[in-house]
Amino acid sequence: MSSYFKQAEQDLFNSMIMKDDTISCWIATRLNGASESLACEGNISIPFLKLLDDKIMPYVEKAKRSPHEEGMEKVATTPIPEGQKFPIGTRVKIAEDLGPYMSHFTGKGCLATVQYTYAHAYGGNNVTDYSLNIDGRGSSAWYPEDKLTEVKHD
Repeated sequence: MSSYFKQAEQDLFNSMIMKDDTISCWIATRLNGASESLACEGNISIPFLKLLDDKIMPYVEKAKRSPHEEGMEKVATTPIPEGQKFPIGTRVKIAEDLGPYMSHFTGKGCLATVQYTYAHAYGGNNVTDYSLNIDGRGSSAWYPEDKLTEVKHD
């Protein structure tokens, strides 16, 4: 399979890229927040800038997000994993006795609302540890499924 460009065209493109004006402009304006009028000097390729915007910027935006933000997007945009006992929004009661390894957890005996499982937010197969919104206390994780009881509505 041959190249789309002739060797002379590739050499010309490579020499233009090596001048780095367009890439420097893109980094300065897209990543560092500089003004185009102040940061972009020299020979700038507008089509190449647009290509960088279209192809690279989505990855930059994704990389800037925290793992928690990524997880919350996954929870919002994907179905709950197979095997997850309590769907999002299920009301549960947390056991009074959480055992010695969870003695520091808040919410013993409290009511809570299921937010997501570890697997749903971060991947893997752990569908039995839940993040909960505990009434009057806020969000807390990871509560094992066997310490939760569904509360039926009347």
